[in-house]
Amino acid sequence: MRWFVPALAMHPLSMQQCCVRNPLNDVALVLPAGECAVLAECAGCRTLEEHAAGAMLALDAPSAHRPAITACLERCAQLGLLVALPDLVARCGTADGSPLPPLGAVAIRTADRPAMLERLLASAAALQARSGTVYPWHVIDDSRRAENRRANREALARQGALGVTYHDLSIVTLEDELKAAFPGVGHEIGWLLGAARGDEATYGRPLNYALLRFAGRRLLLVDDDATLQARRSPTNGSAFAVARPEDELRWYANFDAACLDCPALDVDPLAEHTKWLGLPLAQAWPQLLRDAEQLGLTELSPECAGRFRPEARIRFTHNHALGDPGWSGFPQKELTLPVASRRWLSEHPEAIPFAFDTAFNWRGVPGLHLSPEGFLSTTTVGGIDNTLMLPPTARATRGEDVLLGRIADMVCPWTWSVDLPFALPHLRATPRRRLTPRDLGTPEPIQFLIQYARRRCATFAADTVDERMAMLAACYIELGAASDGVLRELLTQQMTGWVSWLVFNLNLQLEDPILPVAWKQALGEWVHSPHLRLDAASVRASAPAIAIARTMARDYGRALNAWPQLWSCCRERFA
Repeated sequence: MRWFVPALAMHPLSMQQCCVRNPLNDVALVLPAGECAVLAECAGCRTLEEHAAGAMLALDAPSAHRPAITACLERCAQLGLLVALPDLVARCGTADGSPLPPLGAVAIRTADRPAMLERLLASAAALQARSGTVYPWHVIDDSRRAENRRANREALARQGALGVTYHDLSIVTLEDELKAAFPGVGHEIGWLLGAARGDEATYGRPLNYALLRFAGRRLLLVDDDATLQARRSPTNGSAFAVARPEDELRWYANFDAACLDCPALDVDPLAEHTKWLGLPLAQAWPQLLRDAEQLGLTELSPECAGRFRPEARIRFTHNHALGDPGWSGFPQKELTLPVASRRWLSEHPEAIPFAFDTAFNWRGVPGLHLSPEGFLSTTTVGGIDNTLMLPPTARATRGEDVLLGRIADMVCPWTWSVDLPFALPHLRATPRRRLTPRDLGTPEPIQFLIQYARRRCATFAADTVDERMAMLAACYIELGAASDGVLRELLTQQMTGWVSWLVFNLNLQLEDPILPVAWKQALGEWVHSPHLRLDAASVRASAPAIAIARTMARDYGRALNAWPQLWSCCRERFA
């Protein structure tokens, strides 16, 4: 039996006694100070023996105290200060077994890459032939060049058996329709759906379009540089785990070598996404336990208690990626390797030259992962439960999928994600350029907006999506109106914290005795990178410009205010 430790409230009564209250069940006990100290060192969701071992270590208690500490925890569990995992799950209510609504769309985002789209459509046709399942395919074309849009239409014609619906964002009327219906928020609609201005990278434009066009439905989002042949995970993880995902990495000399380590898997990847997407947690939990060989890692922080409620459901699904890393040129993942990846690297030093110099890796988490947070990755396929309103994302920035997932987590704090235990190939036409230690990339304001929202959302008392979205919108509009001095300090705080975290993780690896010398030498080149300096000038150079952060905060806040009426209108319009 695993026991969850909620955010216990401790109120001292004297130097020797304390009143301890469990806010989940209103149990309150008066305990001696020593037992309070034991409880204060317990965290997560573990067996009582594991809790006792952790408390012993934290308190540096002698072995003779182990029986007393164990007895204390057993008594606290029996009296209700700790919560048994089945009782925590029971807070989600009873699943009624209702079937999930049909999948609304498999939406392919593409922009000026007709060869990649044709390759993806060919893999979709092969999947349809293998599985016999006909999916509702939609291509959302954000291409700027007319010849590429023409090539995309020709590719669709060659795969007529798929029955693809084509959405040409160069002529699509949704933006104009919404501006006519809601003239008071024309600027906001243009910010969400408008065409690129100059050299803008409008990654979020087709995503916002999909959220509106398929409002009230479940959808799968597919990027045009993916293919739909599932590959086996190289980690051989099989346990069902409940934890925030921490991606592991493997590196390969080329894609053929990656495929040897990750052989083809006979599953329909879209069906695996559809199986879990939108499922209430009360229904998903027993299925996850039944399908997995065992319950593995269970990491639940005290704040996760609020996610166990009748509204809890799986809003996002994603899978592993094999091939291109899928992130910008800065090697943040390599600088912050989890322990399992470090152990693998110590056993495979031949992979070291490929980590920073090639575009072929596997990225994912072992086994089937249920994550108590909203997390969206559209590197290959991402599932989005849009049956209940999700927030929009920024139209013209990188990291648009991360922003959507994190903001959804704040406005819908009962959101869960599932990470599926297979990979899909992710291959660009040309390898993504990786930054060297001497380069300084272009800073994006996405993480700044996310971190600011996290701090503010912790104080929100509202419980509905509309109210929480309105509160977050007000926070961003207020941020956009802040003085240059306030914004400079907030940006400095966020950037200093991020760089410090990177430096800490880099030093963890440099001090890790199991890592090969060659890996430490490669990391050593980053020690003096301009990205990792903490002096004031370097932090300012690494941070987004004040004007860019201000404009995005203000415009995103206004878009969040306008979004509920746009989403509701589209749900009725396209029902």
